[in-house]
Amino acid sequence: MELTERYFADNDVRRFYYKLEEEGDRRFIYDPKKFAGSPEERWLDQLLYTFDVIGWVVRTKSLTPAEAEMFAFQAKQVLENEEVKKYLAWLNEAYASKGRPVPAHKDARYLVESFQKRRSKKTNQTDSTKSGGELGS
Repeated sequence: MELTERYFADNDVRRFYYKLEEEGDRRFIYDPKKFAGSPEERWLDQLLYTFDVIGWVVRTKSLTPAEAEMFAFQAKQVLENEEVKKYLAWLNEAYASKGRPVPAHKDARYLVESFQKRRSKKTNQTDSTKSGGELGS
């Protein structure tokens, strides 16, 4: 899949993804005064737009949530990062002020939601299997 190749081919984007998981001095900090036009903006936008495309492909049922699970997990890590949330909040305001639909990166969010629903469903099935097994003993 061309999308997978593109996702893994950009080493700077991959390094930035791991920076989002860092703590302390090496972690990503969203500073609106320094962020615009920075390499970090390009890398984060590339991650978000890639997750948008994957989310859209899942939404149109060309890819199942199971097939997109690896990407969905990574999208969840990105979208749940507190600094990324600040950027997304800023984007939502910018989109709304220009009459664009909000929330920003709707399909990336859909990808994460489909992942969470799938995980929740698996957990519920596991729980009911365990409780069913206990009752049947």
